[in-house]
Amino acid sequence: MQDGKRTNRERWAPTARRAGATVLVPLLLMCAAQAQTPVTPAGSGLQGDPYQISQLGHLVWMGDNVGSSSGKYYVVQNDMDASATTNWNSGAGFAPIGTSNAPFMGVLDGGGRTISRLTINRPGQEDVGLFGYVGRSSTVEHLRLTGYLVRGSTNVGSIAGFCEFGTVDGCFATGTVAGS
Repeated sequence: MQDGKRTNRERWAPTARRAGATVLVPLLLMCAAQAQTPVTPAGSGLQGDPYQISQLGHLVWMGDNVGSSSGKYYVVQNDMDASATTNWNSGAGFAPIGTSNAPFMGVLDGGGRTISRLTINRPGQEDVGLFGYVGRSSTVEHLRLTGYLVRGSTNVGSIAGFCEFGTVDGCFATGTVAGS
């Protein structure tokens, strides 16, 4: 500062810092929105009161709680746009529901609803699909997947990557599946 007057640099630096902080908050919120966030669905999981799946966060919750899916019932309430999954998990997309160590063991009724534009990009992983591993005596039925991209190594599919004596019935899928 010379003679009590600010130079252009001194005059604009505080404003630029404030503007940068203002821009940073929306960027942080945008990054948080690109993360897989589990949301507990309504319902108790009983046959007469199934878990009500109506948003992507409910599917994430199913994957996070797959270890307790045995004997539980799930019903899809509405169509879902899963295009946000493209940016999840540093580009790996949606994490499949169930693995060979913790398979999906419940009953999901898709009700003829559609999940569109799902991305799962895990070329080094086996058992890849919306359901990575469907276990014995479990059921996935009446679900539609459209416009998806599913990439894995082995046991790759749209609805299910691997189904071990479970049932996938009355489902429809159109999109791209790639595996080695």
